[in-house]
This record gives sequence, structure tokens and C-alpha cells, in this order.
Amino acid sequence: MHGDSTGPQAAPAASRRGAVPRRGAVLAPCSSWRAALLALGLVACALLAAAPSALADGAAHTWATRVVIVPGVTLCNVERRAFYKDLRTRINAALPNVEVVMKRMPDCTRARRSYWLPFMHDELKIDNTTIIVGHSSGAVGAMRYAEDTAVAGIVLVAPCYTPMHYRKEKLSGWYDGEWQWDKIRNNSGFIMQFSSTDDVFIPWEEHQHVADNLHSELFKLRKGHFLIKKFPELADALIKKFQ
Repeated sequence: MHGDSTGPQAAPAASRRGAVPRRGAVLAPCSSWRAALLALGLVACALLAAAPSALADGAAHTWATRVVIVPGVTLCNVERRAFYKDLRTRINAALPNVEVVMKRMPDCTRARRSYWLPFMHDELKIDNTTIIVGHSSGAVGAMRYAEDTAVAGIVLVAPCYTPMHYRKEKLSGWYDGEWQWDKIRNNSGFIMQFSSTDDVFIPWEEHQHVADNLHSELFKLRKGHFLIKKFPELADALIKKFQ
């Protein structure tokens, strides 16, 4: 009879053959998958963002494909001065797939910041695939560059953080403004430092201050201001970063 509650009960809509399931039954697992995928995406983004500093403990930096050598002030002929050519030769022999770049710097006798930083970006193309080897003024330039740009690593040879008593250094612009030590550390995959206890131009206190603030891997040597033709200690330590 119409309205008889004792008759056969209708099957639930979701179980009828050919019926469309309720929306909630379909969307719940989809929502879970979407949430999981979103979480994975966020984790991947976080890992990529942390890449420059993730290996700050000195592990191998497999993403580095270039080494750029930034010389000291007045060392204009990079092919003949200091250890630059020998370092390139050693890296090329051990790491044939790694590009080594060194060029005559603009304003090479004064090494002003306003000339060097744009050149490092526009001409030397230093980025997060690049390890900077900076010597003297070049080391100061490497530190300032890493304040704003992520790099694969920096190797500081005879660095300083003040102009000391040198008039040319005071006019260079490198020492204007506070040092952003935290930014340098965070933007650098690793930091190695080579300093001499007998450096005739830079007192040890300058070297030590840089090492203390950057938590650099410090190599303490007796090689003056590193105006030397061969520097196997640097080459060996740098090559190990790729192994």
C-alpha cells in the first residue's frame, strides 16, 4: 500500500547500479591526494631554496660547474701574476668538466667596488653554479658579492674587512656600510679561507676577524700575501670539494 513502511526498503543511492556516488565519497580521497602533492611540492621548494647553504659543512658541491678567479688590486695581468694560472692548470687537469674563468678586471689598479661588482655579475657571470676564488681585494669582492647573490662557494685568499691605513683601500668603496656576515654565510655553499701569519700587508687580526664571523674553514699558513706562482694547497683543497 502507498506509505506502507513494512515493504522492501530502497537501496541507498550510492549502491544502486549506475547511480552517481555522493560527492563527498569521491572528493575526500582526491582532497587527500591533493594535500599530499602540495606538501611534497612545498618540501621540494624548501630544499631547492636551501641548496646554496645545505652543504656548508664542506661536503662535495656537485652543482658547481665553474670556478672564477678574482685577482688582487694591481695584479692586472692575470695570466702572469701570482698563482692564478697554476691554479687553473691544476683544476683543468683534475676536473676537465669544470670551467675556470679569469679575466683582467676593470679599474685593476684601484679595484673600486663600483667597477668590480657589476663586472663580476655581467661579465664573469657569477651565480649559484660558480665558486669564487678571491685574492686580496678579490677576496673582499667575493664577500661583498655573496652578500646579495647565492654562489656555490667562496675561497678567500688573504681577506680583510677594513681599509686599514691604506688610502687607496679607503677610497675603493668596499668598506662602506656594515658587513652582512649572516648573508654571506647563508648565500655560500662553503667558505674556505687561506691566511698567512706573515702577511706583510694585512695583520693577522684582520684574517682572524673574517674567519670568526664567516665560520670559514681556515688554512693557516706562512706564505706572505700569497704572491706566489704555485699554490698546491689551495688547488688540492678546492678539488676535494668536487669529490
